[in-house]
Amino acid sequence: MAGSELEEAEKLLLGLFDFERARLAQKKLKPFTTERVREALRSRSINPESPRPIIHLAGTKGKGSVAWLLHWALSERYERVGLFSSPHLISLRERIRIGDQLVGVKEMKARAEVLHRLNQDSFDGELTFFEFLFLMAMEEFAEAQCPWVILETGMGGRLDATNAVASRLSVLTRIDYDHMEFLGNTLESIAGEKAGIVKDGGEVVALKQSQEVNEVFEAVCRKKGAKLHWVVPEAQGAAGENLALAKEVLNCIGEDSAVLDRVTLNLPGRFQEVEVCGAKLILDSAHNPLSLSVLSSHLQSKSSEWEGAFAMAEGREVEDMLRPLLRSTNKLNVFELPGGRPGLSPEQILRVWISMGGEGELKDDLGAWLKSSAQNPRYLTGSFYLVGEALKELGFQAEELWPQPI
Repeated sequence: MAGSELEEAEKLLLGLFDFERARLAQKKLKPFTTERVREALRSRSINPESPRPIIHLAGTKGKGSVAWLLHWALSERYERVGLFSSPHLISLRERIRIGDQLVGVKEMKARAEVLHRLNQDSFDGELTFFEFLFLMAMEEFAEAQCPWVILETGMGGRLDATNAVASRLSVLTRIDYDHMEFLGNTLESIAGEKAGIVKDGGEVVALKQSQEVNEVFEAVCRKKGAKLHWVVPEAQGAAGENLALAKEVLNCIGEDSAVLDRVTLNLPGRFQEVEVCGAKLILDSAHNPLSLSVLSSHLQSKSSEWEGAFAMAEGREVEDMLRPLLRSTNKLNVFELPGGRPGLSPEQILRVWISMGGEGELKDDLGAWLKSSAQNPRYLTGSFYLVGEALKELGFQAEELWPQPI
């Protein structure tokens, strides 16, 4: 019964326009604003202007990891800490979490049906997949009276659905080139879109990085009268940046940041280490050049010989995505992007990889590759959806995707 109810809820959701599934699709939509999300919230008796204990994150790299760190740390002290994140690895339910529990199947189906009617009756069916899920999440968090809610933006910030509600604190992580067809072609324009989550008179924790990005963050905070807390990590690398950001957020809201010094967390889909047939496999959802460069450095620190599995979505330059992996990879196995997503042709990826001097092979059976014997340690990357498919093949359940202390 639960499986069929989940399928019915997902059918309603997947019928909506989804930038994750069809980022380059030509579809006429009403101009993006956060106002229709505010209208929808009000219609569900949620006042978007009401002050709430919300921590709101935006950035190109690290926002998901920082969100996980904050959720874990706050859940050590409070029950019912809410987390809205994207994308998911195995199930849509992962995107809405309260404590260590995913949104219930019955609740998801019931809310999907109500919001579907609202969408058709009041918004001409124009609410997008992401907006729909965000509304569902806010209803769950309001009903549960969450003491803290952590919201991760989907793309950008200024016009993101998550920016329709007031927040207690904004977090700005590392900025790099990504989603340029929507956010602009310069670091300044991308940083400006991300910094759109800063609220008038609010509080902001931001990673100190390149001068052009820092100047944008400072200018936005000045204009909005927001208090800016710069973070300069003591430890180098993405893990050091994410940890430093999470600790500063906890300090700013008066919570114990030392809890994050007492444990190392293995985050789902982020440098996640599993053992398959007696061999190490690293699953990492890196899906832009900066994240792949970080992964490659991580791989080099572990071993000098790696075999990789890779797939990628459309909309990014394949050379930029593959170049970092040349430093760490002996052989790359290229797959189609799973789940009906608009992935780049595996044949094209392999041609480019070989032209850059790499050794590779086309594969069409991910399960067989995962369970085959291997001489070298292996990794899998390029897309959340490839990582999610691997986790399903390895027998993981969505409920198991929770930070594991190591």
